[in-house]
Amino acid sequence: MRWVLAVLVAAAVSACGSTGDDDEASDGAGQGGNAGKAGSGGGSGETGAAGDPGSGGTSGSSSGGTSGSGGSGGHGGGAGTSGSAGTPMADCTGTFGDPTLVMDGAGMRLGSLTLRADELELIYEDRPMDETAPHHYRRSLRTSKDELFPPGEELAVLDAACDDPTWTRSGDLSNDGLRLYFACYETLAAEPQPIRVARRKTLDAPFVLDEATYGTSRSGIAIDSDELMIVTSPSVEAGPLYAHTRATTSDVFGPELTLVGLDGLLTPDLSSDGQHLFASRYTDVNRNSLVTADRTGPTTFSTALTIRQLDEVEVVGSPSISADCRSLYYVSVVAGPEFSIMVLRR
Repeated sequence: MRWVLAVLVAAAVSACGSTGDDDEASDGAGQGGNAGKAGSGGGSGETGAAGDPGSGGTSGSSSGGTSGSGGSGGHGGGAGTSGSAGTPMADCTGTFGDPTLVMDGAGMRLGSLTLRADELELIYEDRPMDETAPHHYRRSLRTSKDELFPPGEELAVLDAACDDPTWTRSGDLSNDGLRLYFACYETLAAEPQPIRVARRKTLDAPFVLDEATYGTSRSGIAIDSDELMIVTSPSVEAGPLYAHTRATTSDVFGPELTLVGLDGLLTPDLSSDGQHLFASRYTDVNRNSLVTADRTGPTTFSTALTIRQLDEVEVVGSPSISADCRSLYYVSVVAGPEFSIMVLRR
């Protein structure tokens, strides 16, 4: 689908991430040794690669980190868990501070943000202002969280999986950073597209695309901590978010389930413990707010509450919450349009 941002921007300027044409703003490897996000709590323990059931959620040590084990809240709204072997624990309490710049769009439209647990690797989509030009998945690295991300290298293996080079991209890294779940789409209202998975053996290895697909979904893919559920953007403007579930990581995801009470949101993202949802709001009266909702059951969430309304921008989107839940990255769009990636830190 097209990034909600593209749609958002068209509306916001003539009127964006986890925004884009329909999700633009709202929807590699690196220093191995600091792997994925905090592990999932409870659940089925299947945090390994697709088709690779885990046992309690301990994946990858030499490849750069582990997902956490133990805990009680995987899908039922319980407490999150701490990760093991140095993986950060999700702490979603506290108030976010003022936004700071992470990347300048430099004339490109940006979206579909997803970060490695150490926040030193960013995978994102860029869209040229020219609607007929190809879109690209890109991967950018930095050596410190205090640095800006430079423009990223193209991830050709992911781009090649898209049926049309001008379609918008969406994707989300697994907690350990070794799998990227992604999809390409034409517009928000287009038919659901295949869910693809690209894998790497270590954080500094190239991605390799699975031949298999894992069901279909709409834009703004967000993968749950145990990789047994994804949440996506709606099929129509101001519609509800959707979820898709599966029993094991070797299965395809099932049909879409409506997430009641989460209308008017785009490009969702889930915390590393699966207990909190983040999204951008997109309605006729509000296109510049970031929101959050707490998980109350396997596929239920509380009413979304506003984290921050950013009055100085026209559209926000593609929120991506850090593994420790202390930093919220997002795409900011101001008149022009001019795109940038910003972060709020607790």
